[in-house]
Amino acid sequence: MILLVTDPLYRKKGFATKLLQGVLLTTEFIKVRKIFLEVSKQNRTAFEFYQKNGFFIIGQRKNYYVSQNNVDAFVLMRTL
Repeated sequence: MILLVTDPLYRKKGFATKLLQGVLLTTEFIKVRKIFLEVSKQNRTAFEFYQKNGFFIIGQRKNYYVSQNNVDAFVLMRTL
């Protein structure tokens, strides 16, 4: 499991994109063919970031984020 987080001071400066590109290159190198992730339905910024980087919705997880008052999550996937 990989947790991709960008400090608020460094958002909108390309750091998350570089981190994700590194993850994608590494996973391709070790022959991973699909990447799955969950993102909060309320986290529009993260959702749009992943869509922009080739991920698409394949499902939802109801009440996934218990610590956020049972917010649902989108399940996203990208094929490499």
